[in-house]
Amino acid sequence: MMKKLLGVLLVLGAVGCSKSSPDRTGIESRPEVAAPARISAAFAVSTPTESKPTLTASISSSDKAKVFIAKTALEKEFLLQSIVTQNGDAPSFQGLKSRIVAFRKRAGKLYLLEANQGHTVTTDLPMTLLLAEFPILEETETTIAFDFNAGMSNIFVGGEWYAQDFGGSRHPVEYTSQKVRFSYIESAELNDRNQLMIRQIAQLGGAANSDDNRTVDVKYYLSPYQPAADFEPVRSVNQDLAGFFSVTPQLTLEGNTVIRSSRYNAKTPIVYAVSANTPAEFKQAVKDGILYWNKVFGEERVQVVDAPVGLSAPDINYNIVQWVPYDTAGFAYADAQMDPRSGEILHSQIYLTSAFAYLGKDRMRVALKRSGEAPKRQGISLAGFESSHLCDYDVEEATAKADAAISSLLGSEAGEAKALKAAQDYVRQVTAHEVGHTMGLRHNFAGSLAANYSLAQRKDLVDAYIRDGVTPKDVVVSSSVMDYMPFEEDIMFGDQVARQAVALEYDTKAIDILYKKKAYRFDEIPVFCTDSAVGKYVDCQRFDAGASPVEFAQWQVDQALETLPYKLAERFVQFSKTPAPGTDPIPVEKLGLSAEGYAPALLAGRSGLYDLLTSKAKFLKIRRTYSYINSNNSDEVQKVEAAYVASEIEKLGGLDKIFAAVPAEYSARAFDKFVSLLNSGQYASGRGSNGVKYEFTAQEIATMKAITRVFFDKLTVAVAKADLYIVSGGNPAQAKGTAPKLGIAGGDTAAKLTENEFNFGLAAVLEKKLYGYVFAVDEGKDLVVEVDVLNVPPVPKFSGPASMVAMDVAAVATVDAAKDPTAPAVAPATPVPATKKVTITLPKFTFPLDVRVAASGLLRGDRSESPEWGLFEG
Repeated sequence: MMKKLLGVLLVLGAVGCSKSSPDRTGIESRPEVAAPARISAAFAVSTPTESKPTLTASISSSDKAKVFIAKTALEKEFLLQSIVTQNGDAPSFQGLKSRIVAFRKRAGKLYLLEANQGHTVTTDLPMTLLLAEFPILEETETTIAFDFNAGMSNIFVGGEWYAQDFGGSRHPVEYTSQKVRFSYIESAELNDRNQLMIRQIAQLGGAANSDDNRTVDVKYYLSPYQPAADFEPVRSVNQDLAGFFSVTPQLTLEGNTVIRSSRYNAKTPIVYAVSANTPAEFKQAVKDGILYWNKVFGEERVQVVDAPVGLSAPDINYNIVQWVPYDTAGFAYADAQMDPRSGEILHSQIYLTSAFAYLGKDRMRVALKRSGEAPKRQGISLAGFESSHLCDYDVEEATAKADAAISSLLGSEAGEAKALKAAQDYVRQVTAHEVGHTMGLRHNFAGSLAANYSLAQRKDLVDAYIRDGVTPKDVVVSSSVMDYMPFEEDIMFGDQVARQAVALEYDTKAIDILYKKKAYRFDEIPVFCTDSAVGKYVDCQRFDAGASPVEFAQWQVDQALETLPYKLAERFVQFSKTPAPGTDPIPVEKLGLSAEGYAPALLAGRSGLYDLLTSKAKFLKIRRTYSYINSNNSDEVQKVEAAYVASEIEKLGGLDKIFAAVPAEYSARAFDKFVSLLNSGQYASGRGSNGVKYEFTAQEIATMKAITRVFFDKLTVAVAKADLYIVSGGNPAQAKGTAPKLGIAGGDTAAKLTENEFNFGLAAVLEKKLYGYVFAVDEGKDLVVEVDVLNVPPVPKFSGPASMVAMDVAAVATVDAAKDPTAPAVAPATPVPATKKVTITLPKFTFPLDVRVAASGLLRGDRSESPEWGLFEG
């Protein structure tokens, strides 16, 4: 008997010996461990009124449901899927790792095991992977009733989706769990999808050291493991070319791992259901975003249906795009679950908050709310839970870099029809992005490199969209909807989706690779980079625009300076007149503005420009043209990158222009613009983001002007500090309140300037900047002092730029004394001390001492890889 049992166990864990295909090895169901085809032949549920359940029909569920398993179903393979929903401002869900499991009876208990296949390199030694222990409530010759709730006292928190660049190619150990303090079964039923579904309500925090007692809703689905016979697994390979999610690496009997990409079955339609609560004015926009992928596939592969009333995500029997009424959420995300062996995507869910509709309307109805604090997604952040969502699309970050066009052109004149159109286009883009994740595609943050317009042309395109609501068909905003694009690019692309005018090139070729097994060379597909490459390459960025990262960096500075008056006006409107729901308005006089808080953000793009000249600057687009990069050709690659940077900077006007100090008159001009915005009525009254009309009183407007005047009076010095911090190699985000540290960044603490002729030109630029900050003066003032005319100590002459006042105090005093006829005559050998009041004009420096001292260190020799770079030591 024991030998027979051991044979069953080894069969359960053994890798199959199918000869159909290398990729199908170990995926097919095997008769010896195959579960009954119908779930009703393996499980039953009953309530206290059903004392004799059957195993042939579904029985109504109850919060006191009892679960039964047929003994013939022991040691058979079932697919266990689970989804946890976390309570918060709005419930949010996350699919947990799917597992192939079996039930086993031992010593009066029932145990849940995970099948060994894919978790071991040998079947010669027995291995048991325990997941749970269930108390047996009663037993007959054919059935076992067990306490499912008591057994599920741990929630295994491993995520479903896998990314090789983060997780590696080794087989991971995924048995981390979160303890349950107490719980109950809300319902249990055999549904019409051939599944046993059990819903458990649990409070976490069973660990002694845990202080997280959150309540979660966990749905468990058990079904016979029946891998699709017509599904063709795809090995995950070469993700430098295109990026796909996968299932967890599995061990083979050869001692290696196999990683299979995640995708739907290419031979069956992919059907998405749009939740019934989706507002009528956005339902078609959601459908358009889904159907964009038919344009990508080049055929009608994707279908859309309306979800039944009462159905909501998460539900593993539908691919649901769930509308979540949550205007201030600021995020959307995608989630899915797969066959853990083959990678077939079995179902997906998209969590689409109303924030994209709400903020889309807001940005077209009034100005961009750039300075608001939107709530962040809470998500699954319980102890031990991984963040396994495919994407957390942050609407606040997406709109933070939007330019002035919508603010200036539509702040007061956009009708509700235009506002709605922009919101619908925004929803189209976000839906298409999230659906792309559920297709198996990862982010591509190099998509903007395919843009076919310059940022100088961008304003005309945005203006045309605002005026006509149309984006030309031939305009390319990105190579991929899997990019994170600025708000303007999102709505322009959304308009193209609405008219079925475009299928972006990367999306099309990535789908060809994943679903049609088509092969491409590197030079045949747009550049790809995903989350793990952000920060490694200059041209792998989130929410950037245009094909040139150099132009984008300069554009950010120009836009920040141009839109600051709008930003300040919007801040007063937001916090004083249209606060977030549940918060009280703040009186205008209490809304202080910090110049040192705003200054680093104004020059954030300049930090990117400075980095272009350092050893940190690496360009994926250039490096991908090389078949390999090592010590043999790394110098050549760096020279090509430096030449590209030099060429792009010259197009922008050269180093002098892009690193020029902010004009001294900027603060005065920006203040005048702010005043004109108030005087024009554009912000003095209007309709807030909540749709409610508002109006500032004359006294409030006067107070706003007074507060802002003080702000701009201080801004010149604050911007100078941020500028010095950046060109010293520091991070502008750290510049706030760090004046004593100015000038000491760089050296061993920051990337050094590379050694090339172009960067020697930066020394000349910084020399001008140094003189500008150290010696800049305001109008002088008269200073009256008493001096000893005959014994005046020598005073050094001032020297420097023409704006400096140069004088010799002793000479002035002597001349003035000579002109005084009342001066006593004395012998040269015996000078008689005498005093006389004389007027001396001394310079009044524009910048305080800490700024001038910081500027003196701009030309330190240790800031460059070249020993000849510095002119003097700071």
